[in-house]
Amino acid sequence: QESTRAGERGTAASFNTFAVSAQLLDEREAAEFAFGSALEISAESSHGVDSSGEAEVGEMTMHAIAALWNNMGNLYRQRGKDHFSDALSAYEKSIRVGGNHAAVLNNIALVYIAKEEFEQAEQTLTQALEVDPLFECAKSNILKLKAYVESHQTESNLQQESTGASIAITTTDAAVTE
Repeated sequence: QESTRAGERGTAASFNTFAVSAQLLDEREAAEFAFGSALEISAESSHGVDSSGEAEVGEMTMHAIAALWNNMGNLYRQRGKDHFSDALSAYEKSIRVGGNHAAVLNNIALVYIAKEEFEQAEQTLTQALEVDPLFECAKSNILKLKAYVESHQTESNLQQESTGASIAITTTDAAVTE
């Protein structure tokens, strides 16, 4: 029985590898199918736990399922704004299964940035750095975000001055939220 589970984990890893490859080749439907298959296999090899991690399983399996949900979230995020809620849902499942992980939090922040929810993005990047203070990706993204917000705010203020308007619009006020 243990060798069967090891084989299933290997098969799930193979599906994950295929999914990432398909994603890189912009074969999104194939990637989504492969991620889903990997999640299904992982769930089946986890003593009947569902792929959202609702029951206790081995730590290694939980990390694998969390990584799959993170990868699925990346796929949805890359599909664009119509899929941002699916991406956030997948990232939340990753966190629920595997705990806070700096890379997952960074990916959540990328969705918030794309949605122009800059305050939420900064909070999430800060949380990622609390989890892993050395996570270079989050460090870089928070610096870029702050620079973007500052330049965007300066640009908005300059536009307001040139049109004679008396109320300055801040980046937060101009954010598009859903």
